[in-house]
Amino acid sequence: MRTFFSKAIATLSAILLIVGVGWTQNLIQNPGFEEGTGELPDHWATFIQTGSPEFSWVSDEFHAGAKSICITHTDSAMSSFYQKVAVQSNYKYKVSGYIKTAGVEIGENWWEGGAQLRIDGDVQGNWWDNMTSRVYGDSDWTYVELEITTTEDADTIEV
Repeated sequence: MRTFFSKAIATLSAILLIVGVGWTQNLIQNPGFEEGTGELPDHWATFIQTGSPEFSWVSDEFHAGAKSICITHTDSAMSSFYQKVAVQSNYKYKVSGYIKTAGVEIGENWWEGGAQLRIDGDVQGNWWDNMTSRVYGDSDWTYVELEITTTEDADTIEV
């Protein structure tokens, strides 16, 4: 999940599901952010492109289960929680989840503003920039989903 927003709090919860055509299996480890012993849920990493975000793993805001992940920005920034997921080439996948926002503004540039789910990458490091619609403002839990078909050389993606 890459997020691009200004002065915001965005929270992601529920199950992120990657679905191959004809079957349903969650390929993401710790998809509901329930497991972990440190400051972040197991199997999830953080990414900072710009800004000074605060990443947190919270139990006071969640859609389902008992926990969610949260990114807080006080300035314009690009950051994310993400996980690398093994995939098959030339295969269709779906990622879905819920996003809740507070004070998320629209940015000055096309890549700024909003919280979203995003899928990136292939075996050669090409970035696909597949993303859901952005969630802005003060929104309650908003369901988002995205479908992609992997490239011939794909073996992993970042969610």
